[in-house]
Amino acid sequence: MEMLDPHRCWIGHPIQDKEDGVGQFHDRMAEEMTIRGFSPRTQRAYLCCMNAFVRHFMRPPDALTLEDVRDYQLHVIRRGISSAYLNQIVSAIRFFYGKTLG
Repeated sequence: MEMLDPHRCWIGHPIQDKEDGVGQFHDRMAEEMTIRGFSPRTQRAYLCCMNAFVRHFMRPPDALTLEDVRDYQLHVIRRGISSAYLNQIVSAIRFFYGKTLG
């Protein structure tokens, strides 16, 4: 199973992530989750999922397409992740595009 590296999460290293073009949405996503009462653990998990998703393509999240989302789902499924982890990834991506950018 693929494990997330906590040192690559937005929360742990916001300066580094802002420099790579991913972190510009960190604060907004965290605020949206706080407004909705998400626990700190859920927030960290969602931010880590989004970080891994964006780093996979090496493009800003607002430049990614639905086809990219589908390709990423297939990529992580082929790596043998659990259905619970896949659900977390899909939920994080859906939240990001629906609430943070929406």
